[in-house]
Amino acid sequence: MRQLTHYYCGRDALHDFVAEHQLTEKRGLIQVFSGVKADTIASIGAEINRLAPHFSLIGGSTGGEMLSGRVYAGQLVIHVCVFEQSTSVELFALNRSTVYTTERLLSQCKTRTPKLAIIFADAQSCNPEDSLAQIGRSFPGCKVVGAAVAPDQDRQAPYLLMNDQIKTNGLVGALLSGDDLSAEITCCDGWRPVGRQFTVTEAKGNQVFSLDNVPILDFYQSYLGDYTQHLLSRNPAEFPLLLSERAVPALRTAVGFTECQQGIVFAGRLKVGDKATFAYTDDDYLLSKTPEFRSRQGVCTVNYSCFTRRSFLNQQVNEEVQRITGKTQGAGGFFYSQFASCSGASLVFNLTSTVLQLAETRLDKNQQQLPAKSYSISTSARALANLASKASTEQQAIISSIQQHHKAIDASSIISVTDANGVIKYVNDKFEQISGYSSGELLGNTHRIVRHPKMRTNVFQHLWQTISDKQPWYGLIRNRKKNGDSYYVKTAIYPILDNQGNIQEYVSVRNDVTDIVKARRSIQKQSTDALTQLHNRAKLSQDLEQQGICCVAVLDLKNFKLLNDYWGIEHGDKIIKALARELKKRCMAEALKLYHLNGAAFAIRPAQPVSFFSFRIMIADIKANLESTDLTVDEHEHEISFSVGIGASADRALAYAESAIIEAKSEGISNSLVTRTQDSETDNFYFWLEEVKQAFKEQRVIAYFQAIAPTTSDSKGSRKYEALARLQLKNGDIISPHAFLNFLKKTRHYRKLTQLMLVSAVEQSKQSGCFISVNLSIQDLLDRQTVDYIISVLEAELEARIIFEITESEAITDFKAVKHFINSVRSLGAQIAIDDFGSGYSNFIYLVELKPDFIKIDGSIIKTIKQNPNSRHVAQTIIDLAQGLGIETVAEFVSDQPTFELLKNMGAEYVQGFYIAEPLADIRECPTS
Repeated sequence: MRQLTHYYCGRDALHDFVAEHQLTEKRGLIQVFSGVKADTIASIGAEINRLAPHFSLIGGSTGGEMLSGRVYAGQLVIHVCVFEQSTSVELFALNRSTVYTTERLLSQCKTRTPKLAIIFADAQSCNPEDSLAQIGRSFPGCKVVGAAVAPDQDRQAPYLLMNDQIKTNGLVGALLSGDDLSAEITCCDGWRPVGRQFTVTEAKGNQVFSLDNVPILDFYQSYLGDYTQHLLSRNPAEFPLLLSERAVPALRTAVGFTECQQGIVFAGRLKVGDKATFAYTDDDYLLSKTPEFRSRQGVCTVNYSCFTRRSFLNQQVNEEVQRITGKTQGAGGFFYSQFASCSGASLVFNLTSTVLQLAETRLDKNQQQLPAKSYSISTSARALANLASKASTEQQAIISSIQQHHKAIDASSIISVTDANGVIKYVNDKFEQISGYSSGELLGNTHRIVRHPKMRTNVFQHLWQTISDKQPWYGLIRNRKKNGDSYYVKTAIYPILDNQGNIQEYVSVRNDVTDIVKARRSIQKQSTDALTQLHNRAKLSQDLEQQGICCVAVLDLKNFKLLNDYWGIEHGDKIIKALARELKKRCMAEALKLYHLNGAAFAIRPAQPVSFFSFRIMIADIKANLESTDLTVDEHEHEISFSVGIGASADRALAYAESAIIEAKSEGISNSLVTRTQDSETDNFYFWLEEVKQAFKEQRVIAYFQAIAPTTSDSKGSRKYEALARLQLKNGDIISPHAFLNFLKKTRHYRKLTQLMLVSAVEQSKQSGCFISVNLSIQDLLDRQTVDYIISVLEAELEARIIFEITESEAITDFKAVKHFINSVRSLGAQIAIDDFGSGYSNFIYLVELKPDFIKIDGSIIKTIKQNPNSRHVAQTIIDLAQGLGIETVAEFVSDQPTFELLKNMGAEYVQGFYIAEPLADIRECPTS
């Protein structure tokens, strides 16, 4: 792109200019900034069109012109952009008499993806802001720049120019497009807020009648005094309004009184609800905010400035124009107002210089400008203005912060205010909403209206004693709603004092914690074992995490299954309860905490951190003391013997203890107390590696199958089962893979486990005709040998109905390989499920990339779905998302009927868990629905 400018001084000079630059054969855009009469410019426009037929021409009348750093009045300046790349221009116009809206007019333009719109408008006949908004809707991402045309120095009516046509109303515009086109828009203002913020409360278009519900003339008189008349009649540029809470702060200049003399007319629209302050500046500060623009080859520079700004700067306007168009050799004019795209919004500005830089190459805004000069405020008037600006800014920040805090508290808390005697004189909406009482019922009453009869009197006696001593009171209060229901509030009551230190009123801030109180009670029930009334495994896990205890012992009564089978379940329960009592006595004596895990297994931890050595001695003593005497239950004496595992770890003590007790059980009588510490991880690894290797040889690695049942009897889905790996110890105990799987994954033997589970699933599917799901980790899917083995089995057993569950607790790092595997097995009749969805590396992109047939909602969500509304919300979201994508859902860990019914009502298609069926070795023993 090439920039050319011409100061018009006659037709001969214009002809020479066109010939010199060979414009007849070139194309581009011409902007005309005209201070001459309309009939003169019409013929000049026609002459330019004749001499340069491939150029598009737009422009309008100005209140002054600028060219190459100089300011003119009543002259004609021509700015030419010569296109050298693929840039194109399309002109459009809207007249006041046109029946089309701007939006409909733009829809007829051939250009569909313009990068820049240059607009010249007559603000008296059309609303530029509406047109700017319509351009934004029609062409998202298109920048806008331009101005509202002004009368010339002889106060002749403003006009618009498009090619050789003169228009006295509406607007004209140019849409610029091009792959290489780049535009940068800079707005220079330099005004500072002064005083507090206020609100426009009555306005129509650009006419304002009241601010903060005060007539605007009275408002101006109270702040500006007798200067109001001077402001509007002589110098409207002083003390404009600054609209501070719009997308981009914008100034509005007061230009006169309304016809009714009750309002003020501004150079731009204001609307009810706009937040504004008065603004102030001086010429030095204004110039300090105007950078100096550099010259750069291939860049065109145009300045659309405000003639009111020119009047304010007076002689110093030359310096501003020099900074913008001096080195850039650009052109421009002075107008009523300017249009510019700033921060994603296209707005109308007053008192601003708007600079357009256009090029057919990438523009770096920072490279186009030099820093503005710094000006010191030397006079007392400027210092006072700076002081007022600073003070008002700080005050407004404080007020805004208080308002936002109040809004946040009012939206989330129950607020009430009483007088010094406790009589309610204010309640917020939240109080009415929670209590069920209207404000009319509450005002004039006391808080006894919501007092619950079960609240103790001494609580309120302490409350009044505290606040009467001018101290805040904090506590939990149970209240009663109008309908009789209870609700709990965490309460803070603050005495408010007057200047003499006397109590004026009380402010109460309450937060509804009913759900938290109920949840705690529910958690307490869920964390307590019903048989022994001891805390259970869930409570143990929570305590270990929260209290930083690093030692845990697990004690399991040996041969309890034989006792239970021989004496019966009822007697077996009595043995457990008696054992719990004996253990509790000894734990209390040693400052230890006791938990009941399951069956005849108990866990013990220290109440306070102790050394692992000391803890081991305490557990060994308890074991020896209990084993030294028989346990008497219903006059029957039972010999007691324990297997004990002790674990020590900063974050995995229980896991190490359970790993140790497995070894203790396998060791028999010789060594029934085994310890595992973080340092023994290597020993653990090799222990389980040898155990699993031997189990493979002796065919003690087996598959169990757990039913996956439809939630409704009319479900179209057939029966499904999940294949689960189990390890049978030499003593007959069945161990889940959690004890050894992580170790096995580090070896080549893990591949063997996957192959065994697949073969077992295929055989069961062939025998039963059911779908059998097989768990695959990302490690499996990225193992070439494992994938080849799976494909070969499926090709050989096409009648098998297999679902592959991809565990989501592991991140997928190679989508290409995983998608190739999925496409391969699907072509052989297999289906895909994402396991543990909602945990681990959950990522909704998996649903898009993998397109599974099923989603299995993680058990950690299902376990708490009854009591935790967040869990229900997450589960419902997953179910709704899956249904929307045509994916069926399976909810794991369904342990009781209420959970089942809840999931059924939520729309889950399948459920799995102990409530449906326990894992068994043969699916023919499993229920069919």
